[in-house]
Amino acid sequence: MADEPPITSGRRLALAYLKVLGAGDSRDADQRLVWADLESFCHAYRPTPEKTTAFAIDEKVTLVNEGKRLVWMRARGQIIRGLMAPKTPKILKEKPQSNK
Repeated sequence: MADEPPITSGRRLALAYLKVLGAGDSRDADQRLVWADLESFCHAYRPTPEKTTAFAIDEKVTLVNEGKRLVWMRARGQIIRGLMAPKTPKILKEKPQSNK
């Protein structure tokens, strides 16, 4: 289609995440299995701080957990971007030149 804008590298990446990991109810059994594992491993829906005692938090483990969660957030964000309609490029109008 000649009228369609070229796909940007960012859009291509988002579509690749969508293809590999699927989205929502349209995921197949393997995609659901992998996605559930990522959600669990990456602390998607639970706090990342890890307590060593009733009052002390293990900062190193907490930072590792937060890093894992960032990976999950990246994948989820790319899937959301892949589901969105592509942006149409803006056509800039040239400013009229003044004759001074």
